[in-house]
Amino acid sequence: MLSVDGKLYFITFIDDFSRYCWIYFAARKDAKTIHDIYIQWKADTENKANASVSYLQTDCGGEYEKEMVEILRAGGTTHIPLPPHSQESNGLAELQNQ
Repeated sequence: MLSVDGKLYFITFIDDFSRYCWIYFAARKDAKTIHDIYIQWKADTENKANASVSYLQTDCGGEYEKEMVEILRAGGTTHIPLPPHSQESNGLAELQNQ
């Protein structure tokens, strides 16, 4: 199912402490798109919270494995990859996605 503006995918960022959720829609699910959305989200979040992003937990999707790991490391963000095929480890995001 497509979004109103024709996007097929979505990316969620959830703050573990406040449970605040950001949703970004994407036309493609590739490393470049994920990178661009992450940069946009990070700038918005750090600007509003006046704090840096310390950790990013991901579902071990291939989009995060190469390009994103380097960007996270360069920005001082610790990447926490979850085990593959373990939705129970990512319960909050799975509930949000439902």
